[in-house]
Amino acid sequence: MPKHCPILNCKLDKHNAVVDHDHTTGMIRSVVSREGNSLLGKVENFFLNFCQKKIDSGLPEVLENLATYLRQPQTDYLHPVGLNQLVSRFKRLKADDQKFALRALGAKKDEVFSCVNSLERSKLYRNLLKNNYGKTNTSTTGA
Repeated sequence: MPKHCPILNCKLDKHNAVVDHDHTTGMIRSVVSREGNSLLGKVENFFLNFCQKKIDSGLPEVLENLATYLRQPQTDYLHPVGLNQLVSRFKRLKADDQKFALRALGAKKDEVFSCVNSLERSKLYRNLLKNNYGKTNTSTTGA
């Protein structure tokens, strides 16, 4: 048994190691972590059910393209959904962590302490994100 999962590079032990197989051929490939096997199964099944018939390349090439895409530099524009996701995560933070995050984004001390509750801190956080990361592209749909 390998010491590390070849997919997630996490440590393998008898509690999380599973035998992986190719869903097309049924042949065993290797021993991987339970989480790596679950991820691979979901990716392979989605590809086989929704993508394979629409393209000429196979899953390995698609995954290489995906990795290249994820490594490319990001724009300085905050997507409206991304903005909402960041604010939603911010709202779940404890008050002290919210204050720390606000200061890290450049909020003045008096600005932070003038916010008496989480709702006010969240509004300030949203405005700081908009100002620090360019304009949000509110006309973007489905991108």
